[in-house]
Amino acid sequence: MAYEKKPVIIDMAKKLMDHIEKNNIKAKLLGGVAVYLTCPSTEYAPLSRDINDIDIVVSNNDVKALKKALDEEGFIADRRFNALHGETRMLFSKNDIDLDVFIGKFIQCHELNLEGDLSKNGYTISLANLLLTKLQIVQINYKDILDILAILIDHPVENKNDCNTINLNSILDIVKNDWGWYTTIFDNLEKTVSMAKDILNQEDITTITEKILLIKTSIEQVPKSLKWKIRAKIGRKLQWYNIPEEKHYE
Repeated sequence: MAYEKKPVIIDMAKKLMDHIEKNNIKAKLLGGVAVYLTCPSTEYAPLSRDINDIDIVVSNNDVKALKKALDEEGFIADRRFNALHGETRMLFSKNDIDLDVFIGKFIQCHELNLEGDLSKNGYTISLANLLLTKLQIVQINYKDILDILAILIDHPVENKNDCNTINLNSILDIVKNDWGWYTTIFDNLEKTVSMAKDILNQEDITTITEKILLIKTSIEQVPKSLKWKIRAKIGRKLQWYNIPEEKHYE
C-alpha cells in the first residue's frame, strides 16, 4: 500500500515545489522525497523504500508566503500543533498525505541551520545537509540507514561545493564545534557500515566503506573548538542530543 502511495507523493511534492518557486518562496525538500529525487539507487532493491510524507524547509522570511501557497494548493493546517510549535515547525496535510515544514532550521536530535541552502537552484537541500539530517538521528531506523547508503553510493564525497557532491567541509564545520553532533554521526556511520555488509553487493560495500572511512578520518583530523574539547571531557555521562517532538496530525 505504501509503495502505491509513493508516486502520488513524489508528484505532489514536485507540483508543490513548482508552485513555491513560481511565487519566489525560499523553500526546499528534505526527507525521503529529497533522497528519492537525488539518488537513482533508490529506484531499486535493496535501497528502495516506502515514502509516507513530504518534508520541506522554508526561510524564516517566507513563512507567511508559504502558508498562502499551501492554502492555494489545498493543504490543511494542523492548527493545534502549529499554534504550539509554529516558530520552528508546522504540520499540514492533503488527501491523507502529511506535510512537515521546518522553519529555517532542522531541529530534531540535533540542530542544523538550512537557510544557506534555500537560495540555491533545485528542489532539495544540499547533499551534505541531506546526509546530516539522516546522520543526526540518535535512534536511527532501517529506512534512514537505507537513505544514508543511497546518498553515499550515488555521490562523491569531496571538499567541493556543487549540487552533485557531498561537501565534506559542510560536515566538518558542524562536527568541529559540536561534540554531540560528532558523537551521533560517528555512531551512525558505524551502524551504516554494519548494515551495508548485510544488504549490499561487494562493490557497493567497498564504496560505502571507503567513503565512510574518508568522512571519519577527516572528522577525527579536523581541529576542534574549545567548546568541543570541554564537552568531550564530560562525554556520554550527560545526554548530548534532543528528543524530537512527535508528529500529531489532526
